[in-house]
Amino acid sequence: MTALNFPDSPSNGDTYQGYTYNSTKSAWAKPDSPDPDARTAVYANIAALPTSGTAGDMAYVTATNRLYIWTGTGWYNIALINNNPTISGVSATYALAIDGTATTVTMTATDPEGLPITYSIVSDTSGNSATVVQGTGANTNVFTITPSTNTAHVGTFSLTFRASDGVNIASSAASFTLQFKVVNQKYTTALITSVGANNAVNNSFDDKSTNDHTITAVGNATQTTFSPYRHGGYSTYFDGSGDYLTVASSTEHDFGTGDFCVEFWWRPETVTGNTYHIALSSPANSTTQIGYDEGGRKLYFYNNDNGGNIIQNTGVTPTVKAWNHIALCRSGTTVSLYLNGTRAGTATHTSNVSFSGLQIGRYNGGGYEIDGYVRDVRLVKGSSIYNATQTSLTVPTEPLTAVTNTTLLACHLPYIADGSTTGHSITVNGNTKTLPFAPYDAQEYSASSHGGSMYFDGTGDRLTFSHASDFSFGTGDFTIEFWMKT
Repeated sequence: MTALNFPDSPSNGDTYQGYTYNSTKSAWAKPDSPDPDARTAVYANIAALPTSGTAGDMAYVTATNRLYIWTGTGWYNIALINNNPTISGVSATYALAIDGTATTVTMTATDPEGLPITYSIVSDTSGNSATVVQGTGANTNVFTITPSTNTAHVGTFSLTFRASDGVNIASSAASFTLQFKVVNQKYTTALITSVGANNAVNNSFDDKSTNDHTITAVGNATQTTFSPYRHGGYSTYFDGSGDYLTVASSTEHDFGTGDFCVEFWWRPETVTGNTYHIALSSPANSTTQIGYDEGGRKLYFYNNDNGGNIIQNTGVTPTVKAWNHIALCRSGTTVSLYLNGTRAGTATHTSNVSFSGLQIGRYNGGGYEIDGYVRDVRLVKGSSIYNATQTSLTVPTEPLTAVTNTTLLACHLPYIADGSTTGHSITVNGNTKTLPFAPYDAQEYSASSHGGSMYFDGTGDRLTFSHASDFSFGTGDFTIEFWMKT
């Protein structure tokens, strides 16, 4: 490299072969070369930046959080970039062990800029279901979740894991479930348990009265979960050929011009032909109907007091061989018909509505029977269970009950009867019968709530009780009652 012989006694700003003399530093330098004495200064705002500097000088402006560099001709903004870390190793869901065995979650995070990562949990809803412990030292990315073994602490909780490089963060949420019971329903193909009531011996019987008599099973007498209080309940079956129920006439079923709600579950087994299938109908001279017209009107509401069809041509069809929830409600002057939670049709309606003399399963004048099941026919007078002005409603997930203003509750018991406090008589026609089948069959069985029964096969099976004076009734009043299915 050839040495340069700079002029003697230069003045500030003199140039020589591309170099400029700086009298302050007593040195020659190229204007575009970084100065070894360049520094980063902090300024409050852009207006405070100096109007000149040395190439390579940097300035940080707090008002804008920006970094600038002097190039020799002006200040230029330097882009400040810090990207989010990325997380792996965290699953969306975890099923915790019921014996207290811990679950370990090991997070792996990387930072694009190579900065060190700090791990933490920013949201923890575990409560009593589990204890959560973070590792220490080189294992701060390891979290140990130890579940409770207390059956009262079942449930689902969430943890939100976080990785931070000091500037940006990345989060990953996970759901943890602690469940001690296996939910049993009619769709279960196998449910094998080691210990149940009476240590899983189903031919050992208990006397639940305070007398606690000894009971001996003879033959093959056994316990079963079949019960008049079965977990899913019952429904009424109509075979489509002369089957229907008639409810005694009552002014309690005359709704007048006020609010009301009629709802029920309907499972049609067949819907064929260009004909009507009428689920509910009042007397022919002032008929009110809720039904389905295969030929045109589809699901409809008919009220003769107002001249005929009120809600028709809905275009909706109940699903065959499936449970359908149907509700007809009036709130003020609005009447709406719903199928499975969605409003099928609505109208302005202020006329009298009567379901007195109600028939379930056919047209009151005869014919148009339904082939299928009906459950939870509930009539409410003077109020609407659902707001008829709304486009949707929440479909019940539990058996309907006799709420305030209920005037009829039918097709839900193991026998034909009105389950409301009004106790209206119901006449059975044809082969109408109750069956252990309902839209709630997926509910979990509970021995304490749903009970069971004794099964005898007719060949020597029986239960015997020890002799006791408790069974000697004498000449006084007494009652013996039981359920029997033949």
